[in-house]
Amino acid sequence: MITSWLIHMGLNAVGFPVSINDVCVFVPAGFAIVTCLFMYLLTKEVSGSANAGVVAAAIMAIIPAHMMRSVAGGYDNEAVAVPLIVATLWAWTRSLRTSQSWPFGILTGLLYVYLVATWGAYTFVLNLIGIHAGVLVLLGRYSDNLHHSYSLFWPIGTLGALQFPIVGWRPISSLEEIGPMVLFLGFQVWWYIEQSRSKLTFRQFLAYRIRTLALVGSIALGITAFLIQIGYFGAFSNRVRSLFIPHTRTGNPLVDSVAEHAATDPEAFMAYFHQVYYMSFVGFFMLFLKISDASIFGIVYSALAFYFSKKMVRLILLLSPPASMCAGMFIWWVIDFSYKYFMGAREEKEGEGEKKKPSFLSSFLSVVYTYGGLVISTLLLLYVMWAAFGFATHSYEMAEHLSQPQVILSSRTRDGRTVIIDDFREGYWWLRDNTPQDARVMAWWDYGYQINGIANRTSIADGNTWNFEHIAMLGKCLLSKEKEVTHFIWRRPLLLRPLLFSLCLLDSLFLLSFSSPTCLPLLHLLLSLSISFSFLLLLFLFLLRLFFLLFLA
Repeated sequence: MITSWLIHMGLNAVGFPVSINDVCVFVPAGFAIVTCLFMYLLTKEVSGSANAGVVAAAIMAIIPAHMMRSVAGGYDNEAVAVPLIVATLWAWTRSLRTSQSWPFGILTGLLYVYLVATWGAYTFVLNLIGIHAGVLVLLGRYSDNLHHSYSLFWPIGTLGALQFPIVGWRPISSLEEIGPMVLFLGFQVWWYIEQSRSKLTFRQFLAYRIRTLALVGSIALGITAFLIQIGYFGAFSNRVRSLFIPHTRTGNPLVDSVAEHAATDPEAFMAYFHQVYYMSFVGFFMLFLKISDASIFGIVYSALAFYFSKKMVRLILLLSPPASMCAGMFIWWVIDFSYKYFMGAREEKEGEGEKKKPSFLSSFLSVVYTYGGLVISTLLLLYVMWAAFGFATHSYEMAEHLSQPQVILSSRTRDGRTVIIDDFREGYWWLRDNTPQDARVMAWWDYGYQINGIANRTSIADGNTWNFEHIAMLGKCLLSKEKEVTHFIWRRPLLLRPLLFSLCLLDSLFLLSFSSPTCLPLLHLLLSLSISFSFLLLLFLFLLRLFFLLFLA
């Protein structure tokens, strides 16, 4: 929303008047263009071929897995998050290109902070970069450039992430994000050890490394044991646990009830990737042919994205960039392979008259090599052309389907007649015409945005409600008996009611102090008492929590 507002203010400032509604409509399509540009850069970095990057960007532009979140009017967090994911990963791979590229680690951290502000999938990017850096160390590809890049990315990204209330202290306390922090600390220890390599013999350096790692490991183990004892580390969230255990067994009915959290059906891959799904596998194995830091990143990225996309249908979106990248590499390899064989056969035919007559065996092998390669390249070209035509046709059909409104559905009868199902819109209009303007509508959170946008009424919960307890309370109200619903909201722990009352009183006193200057002394006294009471109560709750963690947990 802040991004849309900044675009709105910027366009109006330069003399291009546009409403905030129009900006929100075109944000998904506009940022999809940005995604394609960074897709070109990322593929070029991973494959080393600018032409493969062009093909990958073209695939990314029309692949349904990306299109489902980039259709104009489909305003959602992912519309801004996907280009930021690709941009962050490009900046990371770019920082590893040469020994002088590490300053790009600063850009990686800044882009990551922007990503944290948009979508919760930032944890995937954080752990992906951490896993890639760890794999490079395990493969013996540690370098000062890797250390500098990661040592810039992690602190900048983490300090920025801590500024968002919804994130809180998770980057340094949650089990989902603690791995990259451990890797950052490990990098500093490893870098300190490496400074002594040139001063010691091989045996002395090996012994020094073992002693230092043993000492640091013992200290780290003791600190970790203490933090676990006091309950410092937060548990894995239900969404993350659902990626590693079978669906409907996360323990949270809210997570299990969402269709987007279900495991991905194999048919969904054909619907959202079509022939790109098969070509990307060939491109994935091509990454092993020329090993570099960037190609290793492509291998790790593709493998992790494919795994998570199989576990949750919503995460198919994360597979669209690596699938486009690998498919683009394969398609360009086919084009380049065919071109080289065709030109090679042509040059050989033109030079036949200038050479001496070869032996029968050499002539036979030359014919087999030349025309066999031409046959293979022709078949590959025909397959790519067939697959490209089918993919483009399928993408066009999916684009029409994804562009249909969600509140007005269409269907066909057996005799071919089109039937428009308009029940949703009529229901929202009934709310608009038959309820007071200040009415509050109790409905499941899925319908919150539509109630607000179409019916012009305030809903109790919508897609931006982050408080799971609030949503759970709403669900219980909708499923409980009427007599139980009336008083259910106030059946909370008694300790929280004075805090709620004092905060409401604090807000009321602020408003009253501005509207009634004659009673300012009394109001200031009450205001001070209210603030003091709220502060003492919050302090008491904090100390109670700390006492529980230290002595009762």
